[in-house]
Amino acid sequence: MNIENFINTVKMLPPEIAVLLRAGTGVGKSHIVKDLAENHYKLPYIDVRGSTMSEGDAGGYPDIEGMKDTGVMTFCMPSWFVRACQEPVVLFLDELPEYARTVLEVLREPIESGEIRISRANGTLTFPSQFQLLAAMNPCPCGYSGHPTVACSDTPQQIAQYRRKLSGPLLDRFDLHVEVSSQSGSVLLSNAEPAESSLSVYERVALARDKQYQRQGKLNSELKPNELSKVCPLNPEIQKILESAMDRLALSARAAHRVVKVARTLADLEGQDELQLKHITEALAYRGMDRRST
Repeated sequence: MNIENFINTVKMLPPEIAVLLRAGTGVGKSHIVKDLAENHYKLPYIDVRGSTMSEGDAGGYPDIEGMKDTGVMTFCMPSWFVRACQEPVVLFLDELPEYARTVLEVLREPIESGEIRISRANGTLTFPSQFQLLAAMNPCPCGYSGHPTVACSDTPQQIAQYRRKLSGPLLDRFDLHVEVSSQSGSVLLSNAEPAESSLSVYERVALARDKQYQRQGKLNSELKPNELSKVCPLNPEIQKILESAMDRLALSARAAHRVVKVARTLADLEGQDELQLKHITEALAYRGMDRRST
């Protein structure tokens, strides 16, 4: 996928969709996400880069007060994570494999449920966590794997080890895995008009969200598995395609449910009442980084 298609795809989908972008050095990931935050989502923007932050910012700080209560050393979440759980923001986590594994795994809960739970000796508190998550990673440690003119300096083993830093359960919780190819300077510097204006895209997304509330009383992203089967029944052809993809890519049930939710959203954006084969195939195309296809 090229940059233009990526931008158009993200604009088209509602902010509840969690997106993981894999793109090489120089593509302009931070600039793209900042522009989406300010001009499309119109939300505050938190830009966190894994390789340049301190150890505490990447993995949290010792929770001295918590240790007094429990006698067990735990860690407070980094300030950027706390802020993302306090207010609606666009949270951009760049160089995702460079984060501490503990922080990455803690992300699983707010992505999945929209909530974060803090447990202490005297009880557990639950807070809403409605951030728009856009994460990015390089294709390899040096950032040039797949580049048309710059040779990659990493071995296949180094690339595989780098990509395995993201666990399967974490990847499952991203709705879209998008790989953006490097492009020539003439393309990056062009001032071509977008195929569809931001206002037009915004109106289509708003109509799709209204349609979801009218149909099921909640957004597609909030549907539980038992609700999804009622709201979005699959015809035999689509069922067969999905089952084949699950076997081929070793998709988990959670990932398959996310595929169906994205497909249902694509149909809503087109104003279609029935899910069609093209919607499920497009949604499956956005699972390019599942652990068996990396």
